[in-house]
Amino acid sequence: MGVLDNAAKLIKDATFLDQCMAAAAYQARLVVLEDPTTPDHQIRMDLAQNVILSPENYRTRFAIYLATDPAVSSKGATAALVTEATIIDKTAAIWTTVAQIGSTL
Repeated sequence: MGVLDNAAKLIKDATFLDQCMAAAAYQARLVVLEDPTTPDHQIRMDLAQNVILSPENYRTRFAIYLATDPAVSSKGATAALVTEATIIDKTAAIWTTVAQIGSTL
């Protein structure tokens, strides 16, 4: 199957959803501990605080962001095929962009 089919399946996969939520909480923890001089620290911190307060509110959001990344969906249609390392790395890679989007809503 193709990347779109895989993405659609990932977005509905309970394990993938849970791992995306956990990766968001994991990244939030790292942001709380990061150097305050990090570029965009305050908006990164705002997202981190929101994720820490209600990680379940970010479960689907991060799953959609990651599942629709061709580098993720090309690996397969299950969390096991995507791998935890990929989910963690991709969450870290998009954190600032997600935070910037949230700050404009």
